[in-house]
Amino acid sequence: MATSRVWADGMAEVAEMLRQWHLDMYIEKMAEMGFDDRSWLLSPELSEEQLGELVVTVGMKAGHAQKFRDYLEREKAKR
Repeated sequence: MATSRVWADGMAEVAEMLRQWHLDMYIEKMAEMGFDDRSWLLSPELSEEQLGELVVTVGMKAGHAQKFRDYLEREKAKR
């Protein structure tokens, strides 16, 4: 699902990240639920428990949640 919505800077970064990972179907829900800060998503402060809550809150399918976790770990390793 593509979106043409204009986002604030933080959410624009999250939306682009999700598009690159082919998880763009979660952009709207991430924005709605306030997960709009890419730097926080990639920070060491984001615990596994918080990440688990995020994927449940956003309603990610199990396979998508695993991809999301894997992609986040790869991005964190690049920093």
